[in-house]
Amino acid sequence: MRMISYVAAVSMAVVLSGCNTVSESDFNLAKAAISESKTIRQLAMKNCVADEAREPLSERMKGAEFMGVSVSRYPQTFCRRVLNAYANGRITYDDYKLALRGKYNDKIIKIIKGK
Repeated sequence: MRMISYVAAVSMAVVLSGCNTVSESDFNLAKAAISESKTIRQLAMKNCVADEAREPLSERMKGAEFMGVSVSRYPQTFCRRVLNAYANGRITYDDYKLALRGKYNDKIIKIIKGK
């Protein structure tokens, strides 16, 4: 169970971190865990949705508008799109490092928009 907690924590750090860089090996470990374990993916999704739901309403409204979804569906939709893209390899370590700097390439924008 400790390994699941560790991998889930790393996974969430990778997907949602704001300022801490995760190593490429931890990024890949977490990606493998999320793509191979339904339990870890569900835990990552639950934590992601909770984190996004705690964002200020103004931020959720901006995200929802950008994604073309309702504010109430924003947390689940955002997390599902990002976690699925991460698990299937569409989000790379380089994409992650770019996002940490607050920059998003066309691929990440498409992922978030659901394209």
